[in-house]
Amino acid sequence: MVLTGWVALFAANGIPSDGLAELERQLMKALSDASVVESLKKRGVGPVAWGRAKTEEFLRAEDRRWGQLIRERNIRSD
Repeated sequence: MVLTGWVALFAANGIPSDGLAELERQLMKALSDASVVESLKKRGVGPVAWGRAKTEEFLRAEDRRWGQLIRERNIRSD
């Protein structure tokens, strides 16, 4: 089994779409800055600038993947 960790930026419900678009623009700008990328890499982080659409697709895939495993194995939290 291959496991990877990831971090994503989430916003609260109700943020106007123009606010989300600006947040995404600024995040993409930061992740295209060589000094930011180098700083993250020094900390063991391999930054990937996917944007909202690709991140949503990834999250849906993760939900299907882990949800299926949880249901199949009847995993419960204590």
